[in-house]
Amino acid sequence: MKVLFQLMPKKELRVGGGSVRMREIAAQLRKNGVTVTVTDAAEPPLRGVDLIHFWDFDEVTTYKQAARARKAGVPYVVSPIAINTDFYGMLHKANPAWRLLARVTGARIALMAFSRWTDQRVKSNSAWRRTHELLGGAALLVPTSLKEARYIRRRFRTGAPIRVTPNGIPTVYFAKARPERFKKKHGLDTFVLNAARTEVLKNQDGLVRAMAGTGLTLVVAGPITGYGKDYWQDCVDEAKRLGVPLKHVGNLSTEELRDAYAAASAHVLCSWYETTGQVSLQAAATGCPIVQTAQSPHEEYFELAEICRPESVRSIREAILRAVAMPASRRRALRSRMKRYTWESAAKATQDAYRFVLKR
Repeated sequence: MKVLFQLMPKKELRVGGGSVRMREIAAQLRKNGVTVTVTDAAEPPLRGVDLIHFWDFDEVTTYKQAARARKAGVPYVVSPIAINTDFYGMLHKANPAWRLLARVTGARIALMAFSRWTDQRVKSNSAWRRTHELLGGAALLVPTSLKEARYIRRRFRTGAPIRVTPNGIPTVYFAKARPERFKKKHGLDTFVLNAARTEVLKNQDGLVRAMAGTGLTLVVAGPITGYGKDYWQDCVDEAKRLGVPLKHVGNLSTEELRDAYAAASAHVLCSWYETTGQVSLQAAATGCPIVQTAQSPHEEYFELAEICRPESVRSIREAILRAVAMPASRRRALRSRMKRYTWESAAKATQDAYRFVLKR
C-alpha cells in the first residue's frame, strides 16, 4: 500500500496536535509495512499512489489538490479537524444581540438558534461551497470523534462516508514521569497546570479569574507569540489584581512537560473550543486529574475528567477544586483509561480505514 500524506505548504514545520498526530501515525504505518510519503508540494507526483490522505485542509489549496486527485483517479481521505466554533463566535464575534439572548434564555438555547442561523448563512459563502465539494468528493472522512463527525455532517451537508479514528499519545512514555524533578527546578509545590499556547482561544484570562481565592499557584506552559504577548500581559495584570500566584515556564520539552503533568495537582484546559486535546490525554496518562472544556468531545475521551463551561468563572473554579480533591482510585482509573489511546491503535484504525477505501 502506497499512501501520500499531503500537507499544506510548510505545514510540517508547525508544532501542534495535528502535526504531531500525522508524524506519529506515519511512523507507525511504516512499521506496519505501509509506504508513506509526506509532502507539502502543490502538485506532487501521483503515479503509483494508491491513496492520498489530506491532513487538515485549506479550502482553496486542498480543493484544487482534491480535484487533481479525482482527475487522476486516486481516492483521497481527509482528516478535517473541523472544530465547531459557534459557541465562541456567539459570545465573542457575533452581533451583541446574541449575547443578550444567551443571558436571557441560557447559553444552550441561544447556541442552538445561533448554530441554525449560521448553518443557513454560510451556504452562500464560496468557501463553504468549496469545502462542501472537497469533503463530498472524499472516499472517506476520518475525524477523531463522533462529535466532530456530527458537526461535519450538519455544517457541510456532506454525504461522504465517515469513520472515526481515535487520537493517540505515547502512553508508556508519559507513565514514566518524575514529578519531583520539575518541582525542584522551578521551586514549586502545589500548583495547577495549563499547557497551551497563550491566546484568547485558550481562555487563560478566565482561568486566572477562576483561580482567585483557591490559594493555588497557576503555572502556564507553552509559547507566547505574536498577539499573544499583549493577551498574556493582560493575564499577568489580572493575576496581580486578584492576588493569584502566576508563573510562566515557557515552551517545555516533552520530558519536562511529562514531569510537569505528574507534579501538578490538576491540569486545566478551559478553552473556548477544542478537539480531543492531546495535552489532556498526556496529562491523564501521568495520573494527573484533568479539567476539560465542555466545548470538546469530552464525553468520548474524558468521562472521568471534571468538565467546565468556559464562559463561567464559577464553573471553572468548581471543576478545579473537584479535580484537586480527586480520590486516588479515580486518578488510577483515569490513567488506566489512557492506555487505549496509543499511537499503535490510532495507526491501526487509520490503516483499517485505508483498507476500507481501497476495497471499495
